[in-house]
Amino acid sequence: MRTRGGTICLAAAVLLGTPTGLTGQLASIVEGDRLYEQLRGEESLRAYEGVVAREPENFEALWRAARGALVLGEVEKQDLVARDALYRKAREYAVRAIAVDSLRIDGHYWLVSAKGREALHASFSTAARLAGEVYDEAHGVLARDSLYAGAHYVLGALNYEVMKLPLIQRWLGRKVLGNRGLRDTSWENARKYLERAVELDPGMILFRYDLARFYETRGEHEVARAEFERLVLLERKHPMDQRLQATAEERIEVLSALVERADTVDGGG
Repeated sequence: MRTRGGTICLAAAVLLGTPTGLTGQLASIVEGDRLYEQLRGEESLRAYEGVVAREPENFEALWRAARGALVLGEVEKQDLVARDALYRKAREYAVRAIAVDSLRIDGHYWLVSAKGREALHASFSTAARLAGEVYDEAHGVLARDSLYAGAHYVLGALNYEVMKLPLIQRWLGRKVLGNRGLRDTSWENARKYLERAVELDPGMILFRYDLARFYETRGEHEVARAEFERLVLLERKHPMDQRLQATAEERIEVLSALVERADTVDGGG
């Protein structure tokens, strides 16, 4: 999520006269960042992949390519094969980024994010394995940076998605598979991590969207509506934000009807 500072530094390097070959690579990353900020996801990913093709160990291009592929997977809702391929691509780029520099958090964060999205659409056994990996790796990110909003979000989303599973599947994951990533989940943890993610990065539409979904699932309709109302007013920073805001507007209408109905019943009307 933290791209603006990197963009400024890269742009400065170009302006200060970096050697010709390197200038081309830096300029391509800057161009990719510009396209991403304009919500032109496919074009920005192509820019990053162009750098990776020329410079396979360029960490800055690799983690950005992982982010770009993952976000495009989030946008892709019609072609499920294409969606899953984008999630795999995101994971592969993140793994390559970590191989280049394992001390930087960005590679680890996008790896755990990609695995989390893959888990949502995988078979039960694969999803359970990935959930365990997501749990461990997200906690690893927080061990390095306890204020990393994305890691809090990943753990909140993990808890939320697991708690929505049928009881028998949760039991199998916890008891039979012995998966700590499933065993330690709870509604309380989902709330804690999702709320913390929003607190740390209040402008991130995805974080607020899933927090609002959590509130709605828990029957907190007024709180959920308020959260959806906040996020539709936020500036779009990622290509999937438009879809999330459109869905939020639909949920606001549904929740408003539920709140009004509850008020009517409580008021005896």
